[in-house]
Amino acid sequence: MKNGMRARHAIAGTAILLGAALGAFAQTPAEPGVGPALVLTKDGQFPARLLRRDQEMLWVSKSTEDGSAFEAGIPLADIQKIRMPSPRVFAAADVAANDEQFRAVHDALDRLIQSLKPFRGLPGVPMDEAILRKGQLYARQGLWREAIRQYEDILKQPYECEQKTAARLRAGIASELAGDAKAALTYFENVVLPEDDEELLSTALFSRANALAADGRPQDALLDYLRLVVFHPYMQNNELRGLEAAVGCYAQLKDWESLHKTVAVLQQDYPGTRESKHAAEVEAEHRAEMEAAGTVLDEGATVEPEGEPSAAAASTSAPPVRADTETIQAD
Repeated sequence: MKNGMRARHAIAGTAILLGAALGAFAQTPAEPGVGPALVLTKDGQFPARLLRRDQEMLWVSKSTEDGSAFEAGIPLADIQKIRMPSPRVFAAADVAANDEQFRAVHDALDRLIQSLKPFRGLPGVPMDEAILRKGQLYARQGLWREAIRQYEDILKQPYECEQKTAARLRAGIASELAGDAKAALTYFENVVLPEDDEELLSTALFSRANALAADGRPQDALLDYLRLVVFHPYMQNNELRGLEAAVGCYAQLKDWESLHKTVAVLQQDYPGTRESKHAAEVEAEHRAEMEAAGTVLDEGATVEPEGEPSAAAASTSAPPVRADTETIQAD
């Protein structure tokens, strides 16, 4: 009963947030232009609404103390930053949960992007953030190619913006999930990982490791998997999924001892999980090779390679236990 009420309240809250977010953010019938905005220049700052961009000038509407407004032109070279409130549709994009909500948020993002288009590239105008959010929304829907197109829209721009790193990482993630490992690795090449965004860093590292493994580079993939296990074990279940993925890399490298030890850790720390079971299946597939290589498969017992035992092994073998009358328990 209580769970049902919570679910209904969550759905109602989402609907309210979406309804508020889909209202006009940038333009209103009462006020011209896009805003509100705080324009920072080398000479100071002032509130304004953005009207139009004309070659090397930005025209804005500035308000006076008596409530009237007038137009003013600002050289683009003088603008240091334009601060605008975060559009409500960004919050709506984070909570959209079904096809109807996805469509509504996409429509709202499209309207926002269209209204900001004349001012794209000005520092602080959130158009590239809106495009990034649209790509993330497509990714949540599993529409990888559509997501990549949004990220590419940001990456191809001639100006620098803070969204480019996230766009490159997310394009790599989407490419890997779409099954294109080589394209993913191209996006990931020389990219700076966001140490201040552990969730994105975690997703990107795991995706890059998957792409490296698919590209036949298990040693490089292991570095990323084990980095997640060691430094970010609790984010996105990295310890469990990283160790499971490492088992496949060890199998490719024929590092049977590491494979066996990793499976043992999974079975001890995560018994009965899908990942643990899959890792055990991988080990079972390679058991014959492991036995032939003399891998330690059970505690205290080494399976020697096929052939005659070595002299050292024969000399150190313990004598068999002898059953005699002194060791037999009688009722």
